[in-house]
Formats: sequence, structure tokens, C-alpha cells
Amino acid sequence: MRSDSLVRDYSARTVRWKGIFAIHIWIVLKQGAGPYERYDLTAWGDSIRVNGFIPDGRWFGQVPSVIYAADGATADTLIPRMRAAIADYRYRNHGDYNAWPGPNSNTFVATILAAVPEIGVTLRATAIGKDFSLD
Repeated sequence: MRSDSLVRDYSARTVRWKGIFAIHIWIVLKQGAGPYERYDLTAWGDSIRVNGFIPDGRWFGQVPSVIYAADGATADTLIPRMRAAIADYRYRNHGDYNAWPGPNSNTFVATILAAVPEIGVTLRATAIGKDFSLD
């Protein structure tokens, strides 16, 4: 039987002057016939915002690009590990977010992707915070 599962990582330019050189990245998961789940790390509200925005929606007016896509059985194997990494993400508390050098939204996504290395995505240099040391 065919699975409707999917994994998507999206990126879009950030807001205001930061958009000149920085992007925001988020994760979308869909397990089988279940709902879409969008995960963003933000500096406001719940640190890890779940479904705060449309899964493939614009980021403050900026059209997103897909930087990783997996469907079907491949997504089914990735999703539990990605959810576990999201649940274990340590910089999830109010006050942890730091635009530069991190941890920020891109640190969050880089950490989740590192927990599932076979995804093999290399985040662009404009993903400010992707290299923030977690040690």
C-alpha cells in the first residue's frame, strides 16, 4: 500500500534588513493520512511553534523554496526520528533564542537534520546559526 507520508524542509528570506543576507528554515511532516505538522523555532510565543503557520506558506511575504523532500516509505522511516530530535532539542526555552550567532531557527533545523544524517542536506551559508556549536 502506498504511503501519503512526506517530509519537507522549506526556506525563505527573513524579514526586514536581515533578509538581505539571511534565511529562515522550517520543517513540515505528514505521517500517512494524518495532518500536516509545521515546526518553526521563533523568538516569540512558543519557542518551537507547531502549526503556527501554513505548512508551505510564505514567511512574512517571502515565497519559500523546498530544500529537502522525501515521500512515502522514505518519509515514514524519517518522521519518528525527526520527531524524537524535535522533542529532545535543548534550546527550546524562552530566552534561548539568539539571532546571532545562535541558537536560532536555523540551529534548530540543522540539529534535527544532523539527527537524521542520511537526509544529506547541506544548509546554505545564508542559514545564519546553522553552525552554532551545541557543545
